[in-house]
Amino acid sequence: MFVLTGTAGHIPWLQLTVFVVLRWLDSPSGIMALQGFLWMPAEQHSYRALTTAAYNHVMCLSYDFHSNKQTGDVWSSIVQGRAVNWFIETILFQVFPMMADLVFAFAYFFIVFGTYMALIVGSVTVVYLYVTFKLSAMKNATRREMNHVSHDPLRL
Repeated sequence: MFVLTGTAGHIPWLQLTVFVVLRWLDSPSGIMALQGFLWMPAEQHSYRALTTAAYNHVMCLSYDFHSNKQTGDVWSSIVQGRAVNWFIETILFQVFPMMADLVFAFAYFFIVFGTYMALIVGSVTVVYLYVTFKLSAMKNATRREMNHVSHDPLRL
């Protein structure tokens, strides 16, 4: 019979628990879920404020405006306002933290591993940003082409 005794047979419960907790925090049900839960009131408030302001603005416009515009044009303007809100959210909560993370990684690799490792991290970062920019430009061009299609389902 095999008996686990001494340090060689000791099960590292503390290390296993820390590992499981860190893996759980890294999963979509960990920190991302907490972030979504905490951010939800701000998202709901901004959505409500934006849609209410757009609705009030459209309702306060003159009859001439409403008789000369198609419904799809007004709806497209409201959607573009939401896109601006999404853009600002993306810049503040995805791009800036990513750039800060890259700067810290570059500094860490420069201090710990030297110039060449920092140069590798910097060049990979530049290539990644260039490819991301080009792919986003292609996606936006396709989206613009699709937006030229009429958005007015109510007008026959």
